[in-house]
Amino acid sequence: MKLYQSISAISILLSLILTSNVHASGKGDHTKAVDAIAAVNQQLEVALSTADPAKATSIYTRDGQLLPPNSKIISGTDNIYAYWQAAFTAGVKGAELETIELNIQGDTAVEIGSYVLHGEEKMLIDEGKYLIYWKKEGTNWKYHRDMWSSVLAPQ
Repeated sequence: MKLYQSISAISILLSLILTSNVHASGKGDHTKAVDAIAAVNQQLEVALSTADPAKATSIYTRDGQLLPPNSKIISGTDNIYAYWQAAFTAGVKGAELETIELNIQGDTAVEIGSYVLHGEEKMLIDEGKYLIYWKKEGTNWKYHRDMWSSVLAPQ
């Protein structure tokens, strides 16, 4: 009986210690990750509004990939840079991103959201949904896989 009580007491104590550590560090880490990811999305919005392909490319991991609609997979920073440069040449002048769901697991995260893409004078170019697989590279959160599709009818 004493052995059972000792094991129960140790189990309860360990549970309390582990739970307090998760709440103490986990919640703060989660909040930091959410804020960092939101800041990276804002960096992309700024890059698109200033037609800066280097800044747009900088948010991707070294082996990042774009999975745009009606296109093959675009891999690596040089090709991602070329993609964004072509988008600016085609008239992209800005975007608005809205996170709908964000699931963070350690050094990776998955984000689901919606976007609106603008041209000159906020003219609507496209709107749709996206899925981003995030990866922490060093201390920075970066897009690792970036996939989106339009909700507008084909023209």
